[in-house]
Formats: sequence, structure tokens, C-alpha cells
Amino acid sequence: MDDTTAMPGRVLITEDETVVYNGHFHFMLGIKWLLLSLALLATGAFLAYGTLYMPPPDGTAIQPTLMVRALSITAAVMAFGFLIWYLLPFWRSFLVITNQRCLVGVGHFTSVQEQVLPYQLEDWELRQNFFESLLSYGHITLRLIEGRQLRIVHIPYAAEPHTFLRKLEELCPPEIRHSAQRAIAAAQAEPAPPPPTGNKKPAPQ
Repeated sequence: MDDTTAMPGRVLITEDETVVYNGHFHFMLGIKWLLLSLALLATGAFLAYGTLYMPPPDGTAIQPTLMVRALSITAAVMAFGFLIWYLLPFWRSFLVITNQRCLVGVGHFTSVQEQVLPYQLEDWELRQNFFESLLSYGHITLRLIEGRQLRIVHIPYAAEPHTFLRKLEELCPPEIRHSAQRAIAAAQAEPAPPPPTGNKKPAPQ
């Protein structure tokens, strides 16, 4: 399988970069909106057509009233709205690892895009319960060093998280991370140079 297929057009890949892993997010991301959409769609369909298949004892079919038709149309419109809201993150989000860096973007209307360079990664954490491990997805937390600050990157509902973390470890091996951390610690421990004194003449008495 080629990991470079279906590359999101929103990812800024330079000419000298090569995509080594193109991840995706699991369908459980925002599953409540999908379930709500299906429930509203079923409700609208029942209001519009359900009474036609349940005739009264005299055998005459009951036609939906104007109010019932309005409710069914409203339920259908809301169902498609929730369905679009469920699908939007999959179109806006991306999870890409190149030979130089890792790019992460998550969001609905506003997408938060993060860049992870090899020397920035300090540690990572994978959280998943038994049900999530059966469905092969999890929630990843990356701890990055930026100067003297610690930056946290959350990747929720990442599909095949172990594959992603293996590719991330290949991009950010421990020797690179440790050497970068030692260089940062040495730069922080180095005392600041004294301010220049200059050649000042003593003030006249």
C-alpha cells in the first residue's frame, strides 16, 4: 500500500520532502453526530411514510398532515446538517509524516495545524481502552520542546496509532532527541556574558 496516496491538498509539502506515512482518523471521531443524524433521518422517514404502512382497521390509509410533513422535512434537514458536521473533520484533518517532519491538522471550521521537527519531540503517550484497541484507534499526546517551553500536541482518534508512533520514532530516534535536549540544557546552563564596561574616565573631583 502506498502511503503517499490521497494526500490532503492543505498540507504544505516542500519539493525536497518525501511522504513516508499518510495516516487518517478513525470513524469513531464524532460518532455521536453520526448516530444523531441517523436517528433524525429515521424519525423523518417514519413521520413521512410510516403512517402509510399502518392503516386503521377500516383499511383506509392515513395521509400525513401538513404539520407531520413539516416535522419530517425539518428532521431530514437537521439529519443532513449533523452528517456534514460529522464528515467535516475527516476532510479538514490530516496526519502526515515526511522524511523531515511530522504534520498534524485537526479541526472543523477552524483547523489547528502543528509541525513536529525531529529534535523537538521529548516524549509521547498513547491512551486507549480495551474497546478502542479492538477497533485499532487511540488518543496520542506529543510533548515537544520549543526553546525553554514545553508544547503539547493532542491527536484524538488516530487510526492505527502504533503504526503512526513507529514511523514517528523512525523520524525522531532517541539519539537525535537526547542530543538536542543536551544541547538545549547546555545553552540554558551557560551563564550570560557580562555587560561591556567601556573606557570611562573617572569624574572630576
